[in-house]
Amino acid sequence: MRELGVRIYQAVRGKEDFGLPVKVIRAGEETTKSPNFKYLKPEEIQYTAENRFTGAKVTETWMRVMRGHGVTVLPLIRFGGADLPVLIFKPQPAVESWSIELVSGAKGPDTIEQAVKRELRQEAGLETGSVTIMKSMENAWHAPHRLNTTDTMAIAERLTFVGKQNDEKEEGPISPFIATWPEVVYYLRNNAIKYNSSIAMLGMYLLFHAPGLVSGINEKEG
Repeated sequence: MRELGVRIYQAVRGKEDFGLPVKVIRAGEETTKSPNFKYLKPEEIQYTAENRFTGAKVTETWMRVMRGHGVTVLPLIRFGGADLPVLIFKPQPAVESWSIELVSGAKGPDTIEQAVKRELRQEAGLETGSVTIMKSMENAWHAPHRLNTTDTMAIAERLTFVGKQNDEKEEGPISPFIATWPEVVYYLRNNAIKYNSSIAMLGMYLLFHAPGLVSGINEKEG
């Protein structure tokens, strides 16, 4: 098992191509005219996957839904003398559950910064004065029920709450809330945050941008 881990690590360090060739068998039309979801398109695809490390191989057909490239945003708001994250609580019919996650949405024809500002206004009612695009995280998988959706991550700061500015019905139940970092760590440890892009963004921030937060939380828990 460790040998395989070393080989995979070496392949990643060597920048080997891990692409998976896909053939589109049947492409659908736009599923809705909603401005938030008009980039969702069902496709039936065929792919052949061969594990270069084990030799295992499979040819399969699959139905996937594409939102296209999107954004996931970590909004940091100054509260009680600290920079705290704003999360959202929203219904996710595709997985039949309510979800705790970060603000996210389709990029569409906008730039990354424009998409970040749009989604912050729509889902959290926030205006931002600063957007930092995380160049190292431009293709994180977004969610388990959207198989060909990747996001660019961004941090939004200098926030002002102006109220949600969207009359789309699906946006109505979404509730933004400020969380403490110990709460975020608890959510991550207990599988309360399920969206891949939200997990990636929060984990990256805690690991690389504010590692002292986690160590401080661990000390308090111990």
